Formats: sequence, C-alpha cells, structure tokens
Amino acid sequence: MAANDPFGEIIKKAEDLQKKGDAAGALVALKTALKDEPDNVQVLFSLGKVYNGLGDFKNAVTALQRACHLAPRNHAILVSYSRALSGIGNTKDALTVAEASIRLKPDSIEVLENGCNVFFVAGKVSEVINCLERLIALKPNEKRYYRELNHF
Repeated sequence: MAANDPFGEIIKKAEDLQKKGDAAGALVALKTALKDEPDNVQVLFSLGKVYNGLGDFKNAVTALQRACHLAPRNHAILVSYSRALSGIGNTKDALTVAEASIRLKPDSIEVLENGCNVFFVAGKVSEVINCLERLIALKPNEKRYYRELNHF
C-alpha cells in the first residue's frame, strides 16, 4: 500500500473488521469510501469479497460486476465475480467469467480451483478433469487434487 493511500487504509481496516467478525463494520467502511470515489476498483473488489463471504451474492454480483467493468483483465476480480454468479445460480455467466479468468491466468491455483468448482456445477466433467490435471502439475504434492480426480 502506498504512503498516504486513504483507500488502501480503508480496505485494510475493512479486512481487519471482517477478520474480527464485524462484516457490518467492513461494509460501512467500504460503502463510505465508495461515496468519495464510486469507481475505485479495489474498494469495489473488497466490497464484493465481503458480500461473497456473507453469502449475499446478489450484492456481491453488483459490486464485482462494476469492478470487472473497470478492470476486465484482473483475474482475482473475475474469480470472485464468478463465485458470486454461481451463488445466485447464474451458471452460464459464471462459466463465461471462469473461462476468461483461466485464459488470463492459466497457471493460477485460485483460478483453476474456481474453474473446477464452476465446471463441476455446470456438469462439464472434461473441463473439471483438465483443471485438476493442471493443478496437479502445478502442485504435485497436493493430495486433495488426486482425491478429487479419482472421483471422475
């Protein structure tokens, strides 16, 4: 975080509040920050993550959709957006977003794990297997990937 970065400080405060179980306080801090700068990508991303954590996927989608519009090549935002879309049952768009994140960052553990989840929900077994094989190549000592692959 850059010196005198008020939004970075607000995001850090919101993360700390959420870790302490005060998601409501985190939401207030982030929403207040958005009043000053409604198109701050990092604040929108943080807001979406808090909503995702609360299971409030509708509000997560709203925040993360805006963040994706402003930063369409940010794989971390795409992963969170895909999760939120899955949470509201929008599998079609969740797939599109998950596939975009995999194209952007094909060697990211987070991206591939999200891909596995979204592809599984969509019934795309070959894509799940492909993601698991890529995860195993990246982390060959991670036993859970082998266990999950054995289910197919």
